[in-house]
Amino acid sequence: AMKMKGEAIDDEDKFSPDLFVEPKEMAVTKYEKSMAAYLKSGVLQSFKRLKRWGRDGPSANQSRSPCVLIISVSALRSVAILKQLSSLNLRAAKLFAKHMQVSDQVDMLEKTVYPIAVGTPNRLLKLSQMKSDIDNRGALNFENTELVIFDCYEDQKKFTVCTLNDTA
Repeated sequence: AMKMKGEAIDDEDKFSPDLFVEPKEMAVTKYEKSMAAYLKSGVLQSFKRLKRWGRDGPSANQSRSPCVLIISVSALRSVAILKQLSSLNLRAAKLFAKHMQVSDQVDMLEKTVYPIAVGTPNRLLKLSQMKSDIDNRGALNFENTELVIFDCYEDQKKFTVCTLNDTA
């Protein structure tokens, strides 16, 4: 994004492999089947903190900043992930273009605290660039986000989040 804006990119701005967390080799098959199992596996500092997200008097930033952000390849895949997450009994923000307008999602993010958000890259970009009515920051911000998960599921055309033309 910085390169597209014409900004200079330093080495410290680039992603490096040590910034990514890989599940243990033996557990990969177990976790690739269920996002809920992956979140419970210890990838977060505290799963209890995720359960309490926003319940201990939400700050203004928490209302628009989920603890966990899951980026998926499509709206259909997002729905599948939300079904996997239903066993956690946590609110999850639906941040994709299926049956919801951007303005409705902005209102939803401002009024309710979501520990988990699942969305597609394009909709997440729109929400982060859209200004909030509360202040002049994005309707979706990442100030308190502790974990970003790129769902590497391949769609029918063998694209993943990282190989789609729009997000590559």
